[in-house]
Formats: sequence, C-alpha cells, structure tokens
Amino acid sequence: MLWACLRDRRFMGLKFRRQETIGHYVVDFYCDALKLIIEADGIVHNSNDIKAYDLKRDDWLMSEGYHVVRLSEDEILTAVSLSLKRVEAVVFRLRED
Repeated sequence: MLWACLRDRRFMGLKFRRQETIGHYVVDFYCDALKLIIEADGIVHNSNDIKAYDLKRDDWLMSEGYHVVRLSEDEILTAVSLSLKRVEAVVFRLRED
C-alpha cells in the first residue's frame, strides 16, 4: 500500500526505491535525493531483540547521514494518508536544511 503511494514519483515528485541495500542493511524505501529512509515496521519489531537491532541499525544509518522514518504497519494500513503526512513533514524539514 505504501509503495503504491511512493513509486513513480507519486509522492512529492521524489524518486523512491524499495528494498535498497545501504551498507550491511536493506531498507524498505529509500530516496537518494534526501538520503531519506522509510521503514514499515510490522509486529515483529515489537520484540526487545528486534528493537535493539533496529536502534543499532538506525544509529549507524544516521551516523552515515541518512534520515530514518519508522511507520508501523498498523498505522500504514489504517491511515496511509496520515503516514504520508508524517513523511511529508520530514521532507519539508530536510529541504529547509
């Protein structure tokens, strides 16, 4: 559902790729122009082990200059437009910098 909104420059004219490899990690959606990563987190991300892994992963990505937005799968499925509003706010902030 989220990919349908991001692909083909449908979201703010930005080019996103899905399942992009960055370093040792594969990210869900990536916009190279803004170094913006969008992660769609399912229920598995609620476990303590996965949360710790995600934190380590996000720390490394941010240390390399990437910006990470995490959206829950539930949030995407129930209100994709609100999820996109969250991403839009980050895009505006990044464009100001």
